[in-house]
Amino acid sequence: MLARAQKLIISCRERGQHELLIDVCHNQAAVDDFVRALKNNGGLGFHTKLPALVTVLSDKDVNGMLDLLRGVLEPIVLFKINNERTLHLDNLAQRHRDLSVYDSFAQAWQEEKSIWQNPHLPTVVCGSMLGVGHVLDYFDVPLPQTYAPHLKAPCPGHHFNSLPISARHGERPASV
Repeated sequence: MLARAQKLIISCRERGQHELLIDVCHNQAAVDDFVRALKNNGGLGFHTKLPALVTVLSDKDVNGMLDLLRGVLEPIVLFKINNERTLHLDNLAQRHRDLSVYDSFAQAWQEEKSIWQNPHLPTVVCGSMLGVGHVLDYFDVPLPQTYAPHLKAPCPGHHFNSLPISARHGERPASV
């Protein structure tokens, strides 16, 4: 399935080439699967918590999902989307009020420096399907008309498939 534990190599003016790990862990069960996959794969061989940009819709168990994600991701930066179901700050429990929250992915990507402290670590982008869609759109990542077998990740128990997509913000990337 597209955007389930999927690696994307992006190129952008701000940071050059960077690896993103995209996952549409949009509910508690999907987050649990994603966290388990990260733990089983040793954080993709980095054996450390990975930096992340996360979006969760307000009608989900925001705090339960963040509790799980905080076990494998650090720092976590939250971003909202332009949708009535977007994250509301009053939904965050006190234990999560220390997280940075931005009004959009674009704003978080441009302004949040804490996720770039180690350029050798991939950045996780995960959460709602709508939010991950905004991210793919931001980088102008072409979506295939049909899913090719190498784009599918079995679920549960994701495998981290590398997808050779290079996207340059503001430019159309080469087709897959």
